[in-house]
Amino acid sequence: MDVLAQPLSDYQDVNDAIQEQDKINVVHVVQHLSQGGIETMAVNMVNSLEDKLNMHLLSLTSDSETILANWSRASAINVPWKGMQKSAGVDISLINRLADYFHQNDIDVVHTHHIGPLLYAGLAAKKANCRIIHTEHDAWHLSSVKHRWLQKLLLTLLKPIVIADATAVSKAFEQYLHRPVDDVIVNGIDLQTFVPGNQDEARQTLGLPKGVKLVGSAGRLETVKGHHYLIEALSLLPSEYHLAIAGNGSLLRELQKQVQALNITQRVHFLGHIENVTQFYQALDCFCLPSLKEGYPLSSLEAQACDIPVVLTDVGGSKDTLCPLSGISVLPQDSHLLAQGVQQSLSNKVDSSPRKHVCEHNNFMTTMDRYYGHYAKGITL
Repeated sequence: MDVLAQPLSDYQDVNDAIQEQDKINVVHVVQHLSQGGIETMAVNMVNSLEDKLNMHLLSLTSDSETILANWSRASAINVPWKGMQKSAGVDISLINRLADYFHQNDIDVVHTHHIGPLLYAGLAAKKANCRIIHTEHDAWHLSSVKHRWLQKLLLTLLKPIVIADATAVSKAFEQYLHRPVDDVIVNGIDLQTFVPGNQDEARQTLGLPKGVKLVGSAGRLETVKGHHYLIEALSLLPSEYHLAIAGNGSLLRELQKQVQALNITQRVHFLGHIENVTQFYQALDCFCLPSLKEGYPLSSLEAQACDIPVVLTDVGGSKDTLCPLSGISVLPQDSHLLAQGVQQSLSNKVDSSPRKHVCEHNNFMTTMDRYYGHYAKGITL
């Protein structure tokens, strides 16, 4: 039986106090709203607490109509949201527009994701006298001297509550900025959405072949996601191994040419954007995340929640998402190691359930329970 968390309960006294007065107003601010782990996480977070808090969601870039046209997931946002149409380059006027939004909507807490939102929304929050919570989703950007300097300045000026979404991110943050984060809250997923299913039915619906060993990967088709290495790894594996890639991006044509050059066209299936991601995972024998950089990825958790074993590259906090019995991590940018990892995963005879591991460690309800505690600390009892 799945190990599912109980409903929010750890902050009952604060919860009762909130219900006796107006709900507190919380706004999440992301750089953009499009396909990606941070964006998906932010949408899930605002939707999950709409009954207990007045939640809002802002994208610094683009306008709402364009976002809706380019990302179908935006139509599932159940709270007030908006694209703030940031201009290219430095846009000082955005700070005032954000501050106006915070004033008009009586925002109590501004929750920023990544350094761009911390800069613009953080300064606006200070102007509007709002509390600031900042989630650090990865720390590789802090290898940039410019980013380190800017982040140190913002931390000193804004004094936000800083939360890391993985132990590895927390360690890197402290290494680069010489101060600890205030809390570590690992990402969680909806265990009622990502569930095991019928593999044959999933493959039939997606037009994928039966009777093969099917490896899958999902994500933006961009250099940082490492698809080149995974495609090369497939060419090193026996012909019964196939690869299904879900997602769009600027490298589609380049990856298709690579597949043709390696003479594995019949074994690689480019699926484009997949609306029903759960069904995609259910069709697989193994999920692979060959990224060059990551924070604490959701896709590996989602696949494992569908009871699919995962092979991934040991970058950022990726390794922390793995079930220790079924998961395999390898060094990045090495196609031979990826191929070996996939073969090992599909020949693994260990009787283990990746889903059980995710249920115990990455239940979204538990994640939001922890965040709710930080929001509620602003309430005067």
